[in-house]
Amino acid sequence: MFINPDDHVGRTIMCDGLYERDDLTALRAFAGNRGLSSVFIDIGANIGNHTRTVQSV
Repeated sequence: MFINPDDHVGRTIMCDGLYERDDLTALRAFAGNRGLSSVFIDIGANIGNHTRTVQSV
């Protein structure tokens, strides 16, 4: 994943390690309960932050 340091999301990831940490924690828990046959569509994806989180479950 390319992280642009001039972008708000990119700067936050570079400084804090995650963007929207609480949302990602909830999303990871939700996705983990769904099983491998689930489909996740990240509408409005910026750099794929949420997609990468679900992908790792």
